[in-house]
Amino acid sequence: MLSATALQRSFGQRLPQGFYIVMNFAAFKCFGIDISLPQSIGLIALSILASSVPVSWLGIGMREGIYLAILPRYFHATSGQVVLVITFLVFMNYFFGIIGGIIELAHEGWKLTLFKEMPKQGQILKDLEQENTPS
Repeated sequence: MLSATALQRSFGQRLPQGFYIVMNFAAFKCFGIDISLPQSIGLIALSILASSVPVSWLGIGMREGIYLAILPRYFHATSGQVVLVITFLVFMNYFFGIIGGIIELAHEGWKLTLFKEMPKQGQILKDLEQENTPS
């Protein structure tokens, strides 16, 4: 039997994944791409796997390339439809990133002083040595 916290943790991890799948599937349907939900899930899984390759230009990379390669060939989408889907999804990723950052700042009490200047090279090591040195 799973405890309540284990269920909450499991649900909390799967909710964003489900939202991402629904958002992609809705974008495909909104821009007129004829794709079923299981096909959409497979395409999303493939694109996420491809996004692990560290090749991108301003955040647009392998994930979007998979959409450009597969959607026109197997789902008979036009190039315009695919570009609209990619543009929409990139915009939504940036939008939710900004919203998440604002929520995190609000949760921390807008303590912008936490974003101090980076310490100079070697300063962290000097501070650690001073803490560990017996008095």
